[in-house]
Amino acid sequence: AAVDLRIAGVWRLTSYVPAEALSPAMLLGMQSDKIVVRFERGLLRSETTSLTFDRHYRIADVKADTFKIFIKDDQGIEYESICQFDEGGRINFQTVTNPWTGRGVLEREGTALGVTP
Repeated sequence: AAVDLRIAGVWRLTSYVPAEALSPAMLLGMQSDKIVVRFERGLLRSETTSLTFDRHYRIADVKADTFKIFIKDDQGIEYESICQFDEGGRINFQTVTNPWTGRGVLEREGTALGVTP
């Protein structure tokens, strides 16, 4: 529950390095769009010109500032990411489920309604 409160709010993807090459269109979209996601009470929401989705998530294996997050797609497939809060409050993550394997960083953009990080 403590991690869920810490991640609640709006985050901006500041870097992402895929383990495998993305399609040119996807890569261009990720480089040109400001990708922002909102975590709130088990729902992850994002809307940009190239990426729009609402997904359910769950948190597991919490150990201090490290945790796993599982994001479920429309087909019920869960994508696992290993995450860690760094000293600046950012979330460093490594997604380990294909085809989205890679590393990235989320930086806080805003808080959830009524939640102070």
